[in-house]
Amino acid sequence: MHNQLEYENNKKIFVVDETKRLTGVDEFTQARQHFEAHGAYTNLFPGSAKWLEFWKEEKRRCIEGYNIGRDAITGYHYFYLNYSPIIKVAYSGDVEVGTGQIQGSRIEGFPDFWDSDYDYFWYLEEAEKSGSHAVVLKTRGRGYSFKGGSMLCRNFFLIPRSKSYAVASEMEFLTKDGVLSKAWENMAFVNDHTAWYKAREKKDTDVHKRASYIDSSSGRVVEKGYLSEIIGISLKDRPNKIRGKRGKLVLFEEAGQFPGLLQSWQITMPGMQAGRVTFGLMCAYGTGGSKDADYSGLEELFYKPKGYNVLQCRNIWDVGMEDTSCGFFVPEYRNAEGFMDKEGNSLVELAKQNDAVQRENIKLNSKDPDALLRYIAERPHVPAEAMLRLSGSVFPQGELAAWETKLSTMPNLKLLTEASAGKLYHADGGIKFKPDLDLKPITEFPLKKGSDKTGAVVVYQTPYKLEGIIPDNMYFLCCDPYGIQTDGGESLGACYVIKRINPYSRPDDMIVASYVGRPEFMDEFNRQVFMLAEYYNAKIAFENDRGDIIPYARSHKKLHWLIEEPELYDTSGNKFRKLGRGYGISMSSIERKKTAALYLRDWLLTERSETENGEKILNLHYIYDLGLVRELRKYSFDGNFDRSSAMLCGMFYRQDLMTREMRIDKPDDKDEFFNREFFN
Repeated sequence: MHNQLEYENNKKIFVVDETKRLTGVDEFTQARQHFEAHGAYTNLFPGSAKWLEFWKEEKRRCIEGYNIGRDAITGYHYFYLNYSPIIKVAYSGDVEVGTGQIQGSRIEGFPDFWDSDYDYFWYLEEAEKSGSHAVVLKTRGRGYSFKGGSMLCRNFFLIPRSKSYAVASEMEFLTKDGVLSKAWENMAFVNDHTAWYKAREKKDTDVHKRASYIDSSSGRVVEKGYLSEIIGISLKDRPNKIRGKRGKLVLFEEAGQFPGLLQSWQITMPGMQAGRVTFGLMCAYGTGGSKDADYSGLEELFYKPKGYNVLQCRNIWDVGMEDTSCGFFVPEYRNAEGFMDKEGNSLVELAKQNDAVQRENIKLNSKDPDALLRYIAERPHVPAEAMLRLSGSVFPQGELAAWETKLSTMPNLKLLTEASAGKLYHADGGIKFKPDLDLKPITEFPLKKGSDKTGAVVVYQTPYKLEGIIPDNMYFLCCDPYGIQTDGGESLGACYVIKRINPYSRPDDMIVASYVGRPEFMDEFNRQVFMLAEYYNAKIAFENDRGDIIPYARSHKKLHWLIEEPELYDTSGNKFRKLGRGYGISMSSIERKKTAALYLRDWLLTERSETENGEKILNLHYIYDLGLVRELRKYSFDGNFDRSSAMLCGMFYRQDLMTREMRIDKPDDKDEFFNREFFN
């Protein structure tokens, strides 16, 4: 029997049990079995009392659901299984793991019973009953446009005066093989084969249909009838078009390709509720893997359901995230064609094994660098895989996504990395660091409007000292300052202290400190940056296209902490032209950014060691700044990525430092060990 709810702090949590085995599911589809056998849902005489009773009971099942004693399904699910023919895949024989594609065909027929559909429709039911909404992240090829079209039709035929909306960023997502085209096909079938016929004499367009007829018998033209409606809306560049719409159902189609989804969702919510009473269901569903998709809204809704009145699911999928909540997720291994039993239960382990073979084949045989990422994002096993970014970024998406998941759930991150947040200050003739529990590092990306931008210095590893002295060139600081007049107050200042490969202290070649923030006064940002440089005896490599690092250094007699404009080379060894600014690095050229991005990518993927299981430990696994990891995952050359920009600047200076000596300046110390050339 269905029982998938837990309660946490008086809040409902929906729990998916992927091990549950459903049996006797044919009992849920007796109506459609009769239709398949006889070409009609009933042989009873039309208009007779028994005929009317039959259709009354079918309507009840489509609204309230159908309970067979040992189990039950929802009304939406019953209508989908029995009254919504779809185009589905047919094939013969068994699919063997790793054998690749098999021959099949696409045929029209009723939906098969699937265990993931069972969970999905119960998720919607519990969301609606609790006054919440629903968000679904899914693999491709699971027929969600058909399911959505069926839901629209159920309301149209069985709930008078109901309004059901299908919303997308582009109209073609609704009409060209989208949810509306599926709904219109379903509508034609129901009109032809059931007792629920509805005329559409007033509104009958490709994007708007109303169940009504025109009555002019009184000499006046009057629209009468059921007056239920299905309405399609494209919100491209106009999220306010949905404002004030009050519906029984609002479906956000292709939510993974929906710029402005979050704004549209928030605009729609007030129309679906009055005070504490919610009288309509919103459901956004989408898939990853679209090259130019804007799925940041779907990601936000999925991973932060509580903030958007979305029914939470226990996150049983992302590794280490078991104590967190998310939206509803449909992984590739559930209801994969060829890997189900006759009851529609997923053969999970076999499906996983088969998909692992497909992934390996793409990895070994495809020349397209995005091919494997695209395949994984479209056919994810965990939600983080569905969020892989395919456009604009040269950085290793799979590795960064996995590390973000692990980092965000690491229970003792502060203890394990010796990280602490606070401020630097002058004391006893030097710079000291003082932890401050009131200061919080900024880990969000993108940063929400209204969020505190103060930020904090975070020390992951204190400076190494030999006989009280920090070696010259052992550390360097990379910084992306912000401009007061040029960025509208949205940018953050970001700087990182990087410890070079060295013979003195391990681990090295990693970020050992960070400062990301935008305090009230720019001088405070600059003050912390220069104190950070002095604390680590680190020269500052900074982007000189904005900010006032140089004027601050001049007025405070700190020019000696700035790097002079270095010689910059592309990956082929060609020199970039110097701009004659004296200090810092200009990153205004797209060619320079692309070159720096390649350097950063190589650095992120540099192998450091292997675990006992043969897993490679990379440089990126030594990044403990969650905000930076999130930024790198979403990086593009035309966006606002402050942390990433600081690291790009740092990569150029890192290249320049390869020819620089690492030494300890001690007048009386003539030990040549400290004068050795470090890099080969």
